[in-house]
Amino acid sequence: SSMSGNGPMQIPEGGLDLEKHIQEMERAYIVAAVDACHGVGTHAAELLKMSYRSFRHYSKKYTIT
Repeated sequence: SSMSGNGPMQIPEGGLDLEKHIQEMERAYIVAAVDACHGVGTHAAELLKMSYRSFRHYSKKYTIT
């Protein structure tokens, strides 16, 4: 995957909307963590190595939980 850290990131020819791309990745990781933890927010926050407060912020931002 392009996130494996091997070499530079590949930018698509037409460029990309970095903020939108990062937000999509953030949302995908939050959703994956929530799924992996069966909806237990404190565990999902731990899995993502963030405080529960930060986790709640992202959950609200992306209307996840």
